[in-house]
Amino acid sequence: MKICPKCGQATADDSDEFCTKCGAYYTDKQSVKQNASPMAAALGMMPPQAKPKAVPVPEGGTLKAGIDDMEAGNFPEGLAQWTSYVRENGQPSEDDYGLMVSTAAACILASSGDGQLHSRAGVSEFAMEVEGEFIQDLMTALIEGSSEDPVKAASVSSEYMYLALESFSIYPDLRDVLDVLGRVPADIGGLMERCSPEAGTKPEAEMNIHIAFSKMISEAIRDAVVAAGNERMDALADHWSTKANLPYVNIVFNLSGLFAQVSMAKNVGKLTAKLLNKGISMQLEAFKNSYFNVKL
Repeated sequence: MKICPKCGQATADDSDEFCTKCGAYYTDKQSVKQNASPMAAALGMMPPQAKPKAVPVPEGGTLKAGIDDMEAGNFPEGLAQWTSYVRENGQPSEDDYGLMVSTAAACILASSGDGQLHSRAGVSEFAMEVEGEFIQDLMTALIEGSSEDPVKAASVSSEYMYLALESFSIYPDLRDVLDVLGRVPADIGGLMERCSPEAGTKPEAEMNIHIAFSKMISEAIRDAVVAAGNERMDALADHWSTKANLPYVNIVFNLSGLFAQVSMAKNVGKLTAKLLNKGISMQLEAFKNSYFNVKL
């Protein structure tokens, strides 16, 4: 038996990777490998990690200190400096804000595709401090500055999608999130046209997965938004804007990772494919339940 660490739901099936009630992954003292179901382990599929947490915000942060951190490849530390700077000194000038966007984009582009895992923690925290559309401005800068090398372009596409998913942390109104997700197919599609990845290669597959995921979750959200109606959507946006903890955000990150893993899985039988797709459907329902089914 497993007990969900979030909602307390119990399951008798130890092979379940995530709670069928709220969508949270089971995390006990066992390793991630042990927590994966036998089918997932056989496919090399592990439970996706939740979004990283931002580093502590220091006192006395400065624009220059943030730039120095970014140029040294310390992305989260740079954002923490800027977050402190804005909190203590107010909104940056238009020129300073533009410098922040270009410096952050340059930091990401410099390290993207180097084969190492880089934290992009703190994006949503900083984005909520500044008046500009930091997430979308950074997304634009990544697309415009991307290399035409297919492998590097695919890495930039992954960085871009992380930012798109961070919109769930920033905008409590899913109608605003839809605006962000709506630009994904055209942006990544344009990136693919520029880098021209060979058909059947991993870079092409990765970028197509990003486009497919954005379309899949956008369609599900759009249908749910229509069903809820504008009055309830306004109430839901007000509700979530007052909450420090947004449980549906981690579900989205988990769903994105699961979708990518399932999409990349090859040579699986019809029954296995059906079970994997059921897992995606369950996570999607968990996301919608988490956001929409709250008492107002």
